[in-house]
Amino acid sequence: MKIIKLILLFLITTNTLSAQIKVSCVGNSITEGWNGNPSYVPILQKLLGANYIVKNNGKSGATILNKGNKPYCKQEAFLRALNDNADIITILLGTNDTKSQNWDKYSSDFKSDYVALIDTLQSTNRNAKIFLVIPVPACRGNFGIRNDILNLEIPIIKQIAKEKELPIIDANTPLLESCNYFNDGVHPNAEGANAIALLLYQSITK
Repeated sequence: MKIIKLILLFLITTNTLSAQIKVSCVGNSITEGWNGNPSYVPILQKLLGANYIVKNNGKSGATILNKGNKPYCKQEAFLRALNDNADIITILLGTNDTKSQNWDKYSSDFKSDYVALIDTLQSTNRNAKIFLVIPVPACRGNFGIRNDILNLEIPIIKQIAKEKELPIIDANTPLLESCNYFNDGVHPNAEGANAIALLLYQSITK
């Protein structure tokens, strides 16, 4: 009788895990968390609940640009994202691409490198729904990150979404007047992480 109960428990647990919706969060330090600044990923997990499993595939400093100073496609986080077999992928990248050593040299590659990232993720996560996340505003010019360049990236990201028929999550416009959510002007504090998580949650569950 005890063996039968254990088998039933195993089957119930296995079915529950297999039924979970897998979410892969691709990004930079805003996703990974950095220097005591929280990640929004655990908050998103709490909001989505037990029917979802949310993975943090962020890497601090990562760029979309393949010739940038730290290309996401060359990071271990990228390999994890490729192997996630995710149902949903969110891409929150572009902030580090605004640095002068990246954008000023390789801005012409931004669109093609972004598209290549999407295509590669789709090649191994064949059933995934991919959300392109408009990066949060850069409230101060810390770390070489430039908000004026970020504003140049936004229409490119929107154009990619339109051409590839992918949904957008705007994490920029709702936070334009919320610089108090970013203590160093770039990385979200607890309030900022909550706000980003809520924006993703609302779009994923819409």
